[in-house]
Amino acid sequence: YTKYPHGLIISQSFTERSLSKRIEECSLRVLRPYEAVGMKESEDGDGLDVSFNTGEVINAKYVIGADGARSVIRGLSGIGFSDPQSQIDSALVNQQVILADVSFTKDISPILSPISTSDSDPKPLSFYTSFSFSPEGFFLTAPLGHPQVHSEIYGASEPVYRIGFNVPLHRGENPSHPGLEILQEFTNRQALVTMSSDPSQNPDPISIKKVYWSTRFRTHSAVADTFLKSVHGPESKEQGKNGGIVMLVGDAAHIHSPAGGQGMNLAIRNAIDLGSVLARLVTTPSSDDDSGFGILEEFMKERHGRAMKQIEMTKRFMWFMRALMNPFSITYWVIYFLGMIPLMKRTLAWQLSGLGNK
Repeated sequence: YTKYPHGLIISQSFTERSLSKRIEECSLRVLRPYEAVGMKESEDGDGLDVSFNTGEVINAKYVIGADGARSVIRGLSGIGFSDPQSQIDSALVNQQVILADVSFTKDISPILSPISTSDSDPKPLSFYTSFSFSPEGFFLTAPLGHPQVHSEIYGASEPVYRIGFNVPLHRGENPSHPGLEILQEFTNRQALVTMSSDPSQNPDPISIKKVYWSTRFRTHSAVADTFLKSVHGPESKEQGKNGGIVMLVGDAAHIHSPAGGQGMNLAIRNAIDLGSVLARLVTTPSSDDDSGFGILEEFMKERHGRAMKQIEMTKRFMWFMRALMNPFSITYWVIYFLGMIPLMKRTLAWQLSGLGNK
């Protein structure tokens, strides 16, 4: 049960701003931009020396690799990173996805929601999301929300919408930051006809006015062989030195399709839980380093299992989306009727919320 039976979508950059503000309130700082370029055991054998592109070096007993899918820390630690075996063939669900924040030449809120707020007020609701399927693929249109979001992030006075769509791999790779022309092409091809800029398709053409942000990525899955590793030189153990411990979180540990918006959710949960475990180890130091490593090892094994479940779930979700692109298939209608069952709806909402995989 929930008092808020609806979805809310805001830009990730807005979430990051909120988290940064909270960090500042705790008298902490995030130093940007810093890029790790090297890591080795310190000369005295206690901890690891991590070097940055600025030439600076820091020493730490615990190093947390949260540096993305191409993690330098993971690579320097010698930890493998590959697509795990699954019941679903990855080739069936891997594709390109483009996301962009844009404005339009006309108000599209009546298209997204033809429902009036009341009988006496014909003004349509402006916070509805459109998610459509066609043989060409899927297309998402979602308002970024309150005007404050538009102004704080982009300095925009007009409504800004997040659009997202798939691009079949056989069409070749698109630019990493697609421009207006490409976005308009796929909007005409895959969005609602009433959002098309082509007069032959839409008697009231609507065009993309401005592109504030865009990105292109491939939906694929991978998970690190382990989220925890003790790193030390070949002679450290013989000399009784401890070296350091490397841990992985976020995209450095696991990547998967963005279907269902699970990536940041899982990464934040990992960080919060890991922070609690590390806090206990740091505030209650033990002379037995092996016991501390054992606690971390048990925790990371559990998180690894959670990541594997998440990857499997997002692959299934992408498989369902692929099936919904063909309304003439039996699978399409099976999924359609299953989606009308209240229990199936509740189960899907539970899984997408992240509460089913804490």
